[in-house]
Amino acid sequence: MLNRPWLRCVAGTYTRTTALDILINAFLSEPESAAPPQKKQIISLGAGTDTRYFRLRSKNKHHNLIYHEFDFPSVTTTKSKTVLNNRLLSNNESEVLITEFKSPEFGMPQQDTDWGISSSRDGKPEVTYCCHPIDLRQVPHLKDAKDIQGLQTDVPTLIISECCLCYLDLDTARDVVRWFTDRITSVGIVLYEPIGVDDAFGQVMVSNLASRGIAMPTLEQYKTLADQKARLLDLGFQGDGKAGGQEAETVENIWQNWVPSTEKERVDRLEGLDEVEEWQMLARHYAVAWGWRGSNGWEGWSGLRRA
Repeated sequence: MLNRPWLRCVAGTYTRTTALDILINAFLSEPESAAPPQKKQIISLGAGTDTRYFRLRSKNKHHNLIYHEFDFPSVTTTKSKTVLNNRLLSNNESEVLITEFKSPEFGMPQQDTDWGISSSRDGKPEVTYCCHPIDLRQVPHLKDAKDIQGLQTDVPTLIISECCLCYLDLDTARDVVRWFTDRITSVGIVLYEPIGVDDAFGQVMVSNLASRGIAMPTLEQYKTLADQKARLLDLGFQGDGKAGGQEAETVENIWQNWVPSTEKERVDRLEGLDEVEEWQMLARHYAVAWGWRGSNGWEGWSGLRRA
């Protein structure tokens, strides 16, 4: 079982990225009546080497957006060097790449310095992209929003966790999210995590992780789509679908129902996927769950329904 993982790599990565892109693009979309465009904010937890912000820039979708990335100091430092060496950004009259921000006090020893982009808005400098070198387990101990450089609490904000919170213990994972949701009124979240540990495939998956010394506490607690939705409900993402709510879907169903047939054919040609049953088995053991709270800023999510 699962003896040729390369056969499933392209389809799995493609489906996960597509699902998140759809949700993020819908969040960033503006109603036709919106004038001027509303400022929004994205918080990426455990961002690692993710290039989503730069892909948004390449599509000119970074305007009126504040983008935050959180990860360990060693990760953000390496990413800073990569950005500078590859010249993905260049200074201009309205935007400046800052290699070191003067960070607020975290109420604990500062591990490193933030870095990112500052732009001019109405003649005043404003952080528009910022990498925060911090162990996420420290976030619940921060005193207020001012402890995080550039964080705004008065704009619609989307939190992203791609297999990040699942590595924290349950209480810490919950407290990290609640630290932000307690301070931001209009807020949403997208989670990508494994599920389904009760069947044979799930047990093998857990065993393989354990053999490498990897534990995912949320995998034992949130085993189904219903569990993930209940988790979001407990975090305060509730409503009638307009002012809030929660949804969850397996990667298998997202592949089947969100990805156009022409794209499926293209990806299949790239991968040569001949072990379809194994791919389907793996895909139904990963889920994307999303929840939101607030009537302002989530108009683009109103049309996203479970298939």
